[in-house]
Amino acid sequence: MRQTYDRALTLFPADVLAWVQATQPKAWETLTKNHGAKVGETLLARLRDRLGTLNVLRHGIEPAADKPRDGRRAQGWAR
Repeated sequence: MRQTYDRALTLFPADVLAWVQATQPKAWETLTKNHGAKVGETLLARLRDRLGTLNVLRHGIEPAADKPRDGRRAQGWAR
């Protein structure tokens, strides 16, 4: 079976999703609870738009990456 390479992401999406599931099962579980059937699409979009492919491959993902960047409700995220 030939995998599909995504030029915009500069990676093989199926490999990335399998890697995240294998190496970060708790983060994957949290993402799945939050995004349901669109978890893969959501993670790949986040990877592309916010974090950069290499950064995620080097440092992993954080399920709470959607927290406000401007400090709103910061006390709620700190728990």
